[in-house]
Amino acid sequence: IFAKTGQGPVVGKTVRVEGQKKDGSLLPLACTVGAFKTAEGWRAVGILEDLAELERERESVQRHVAELEARQRIINSMLRTLDLDERLDIALRETMSLVGAEQGAIRLIEGNRSILRRYFGYSEQFIAQVRDLPLAQIPWHNRIVCNWKEDMAELPPDEIIFALRDEGIRAWVSIPISTEERPLGMLIVSSTKDRAFDDEDVRKISASSDAIALMLENAQLYRQGQERLARLTTLREIDRAITANLSL
Repeated sequence: IFAKTGQGPVVGKTVRVEGQKKDGSLLPLACTVGAFKTAEGWRAVGILEDLAELERERESVQRHVAELEARQRIINSMLRTLDLDERLDIALRETMSLVGAEQGAIRLIEGNRSILRRYFGYSEQFIAQVRDLPLAQIPWHNRIVCNWKEDMAELPPDEIIFALRDEGIRAWVSIPISTEERPLGMLIVSSTKDRAFDDEDVRKISASSDAIALMLENAQLYRQGQERLARLTTLREIDRAITANLSL
């Protein structure tokens, strides 16, 4: 058909194809096919364009959009419910989904102890081993720790690291949850896959940690407000009772 009319299924169109480099790796290409007529008949010409950079940019935009959507869902949870555990569950699930983690946990500091508040994906044996630990046993609780960057031999052995190893964890990240004034806890995500996370994932987890810190601050302010309201209500009732007795 092309030889007679210059028409064909890809003539005048741009289609995505794959080319092969010398090293055997595949390269995404845009192929635009045109036709022109000569004295000898119809001829086709094709133009190839490297799409690798464009697709990298597109993937970057898609990842950024996914991150913004996850943050929006976390914010929406703060507006939708006053239940702190429900908020923390949503934040933890969204973070795990965002970086492809199979397990995740949020630990909160209560006095001089680190308490496992919310978690997903870990065995009951792991949970029992690390549920409630003295803060002094987790000397790295207030700094970012990525097991593929740290020389694990330099980290003081503790129950969490031992438990992660026993659980078959191959990659994990721990990010402090903190305000400018004080540490509040830790956000931990992990995977049984080697090198499951990278520096971009650490940035995303850190952003989630900031959102969780805001949740905890807001929850504390709300709790303090409720306590003040309860005290004022009690005082008002006492005042009414005294006034009523005096009027008698």
